[in-house]
Amino acid sequence: MLKSSRPSQGAAEAESKRTGTLNSPPYTSEEIDIRPPFAPAVPRLDGSRRMALMADLRNQLHRCWQAPAAAKNVVRPPVPRIRLSLNQDGSLARAPTLINPSSDPLFRSVADTAAHAASRCSPLRVPAEYQPYYQEWKELIVNFDPRDLG
Repeated sequence: MLKSSRPSQGAAEAESKRTGTLNSPPYTSEEIDIRPPFAPAVPRLDGSRRMALMADLRNQLHRCWQAPAAAKNVVRPPVPRIRLSLNQDGSLARAPTLINPSSDPLFRSVADTAAHAASRCSPLRVPAEYQPYYQEWKELIVNFDPRDLG
């Protein structure tokens, strides 16, 4: 007679109590950590490298910018602040946004030329060494100060 590989009813119950079944695990809900795994740490730039990158990006933008002549001759020229959202390749993710609007016609003129320069300069050249730090430079606020054009 062939032996059955199936355990007897009593043995199956004992095994079920020891190991649990799909319906009754051998552990309590307090023993299970159901939190998602930790997200990997985002690499951070140190202060001097961050300043160097921002200066490089600002210089690229200023090389594309021609501020109105009237703004260059004013003691305190208007300085528009433009928000840039960048893709990882340095291209614009969306249109530049003015974050400090004014009704002053000279300000509006300077702001328009600044936004146009940002669009014209896209994509910005981001050195390969800064690519791992994308989270730190994907959103920029750039001051377009006509005095910086020297």
